[in-house]
Amino acid sequence: MPLKSKNMENNKTQNWYANLIENCNSLAERFGLDDFHMDELRQFVEQVARDQFKSGSKSGYRYAKSGRDKKLVVAGEAVAA
Repeated sequence: MPLKSKNMENNKTQNWYANLIENCNSLAERFGLDDFHMDELRQFVEQVARDQFKSGSKSGYRYAKSGRDKKLVVAGEAVAA
């Protein structure tokens, strides 16, 4: 399995962000929004995406630290045996 470089990860992040902004701009154009409202829509979507990412990251971190995932692995090994 090839290793991912930081540059590859940055490109993936930038591509995700660029796609989000492109989709917002496309939607704004279909609705016929002027530049001011297009910018407001983009900022709103971007903020919601950031908030959801932060919320998901915190939940995943808490879950990993709780040890519940380790219990599931042990239970899975017992069932497989």
